Amino acid sequence: MSGTPGRATGDLCAVCSLPLRFWVNVIKNPQFVFDIHKSSITDACLSVVAQTFMDSCSTSEHRLGKDSPSNKLLYAKDIPNYKSWVERYYRDISKMPSISDQDMDAYLVEQSRLHGNEFNTLSALNELYFYINKYKEEVRLLFPSSAVLGFTAFPGKLQFGPHSMIVLSKKKDVEAFGLLPKLP
Repeated sequence: MSGTPGRATGDLCAVCSLPLRFWVNVIKNPQFVFDIHKSSITDACLSVVAQTFMDSCSTSEHRLGKDSPSNKLLYAKDIPNYKSWVERYYRDISKMPSISDQDMDAYLVEQSRLHGNEFNTLSALNELYFYINKYKEEVRLLFPSSAVLGFTAFPGKLQFGPHSMIVLSKKKDVEAFGLLPKLP
């Protein structure tokens, strides 16, 4: 990772988005993925590993001195090697052939067909409830009369909860929620 000023924004996004938004979170918080208890000692160790990973994916050079935090000093001599691995990883990806829109669409349709029976309707309705509850005022403004949703009217604020969502699921009225626009 040369850290060249002329580097394209797309390159920076490619380098930073997946590692820093996903993997660092998983490394620092394994309890999000695994059913484990993370002790304070384990947390401190994982923070060092996560910091090393972030430094390895960074495009900037880190100047270390006697006042640098110990978690940065611990693996400082290994960072250039790790940076070369990251650089090679993204270089190899950039050399891979592009996937056409048609191939991607076909793949997604096939995956949807293969895994369609694994969809958990109640879980989706629960997530939908929390989303609608978060944006209830916007939903109320978009649908002053809730005939679209199968309710007689919104009584000033959105007043339904997970139980009415389950009733909707049983009535197969869930499709009505497909009419909701994507809210901010």
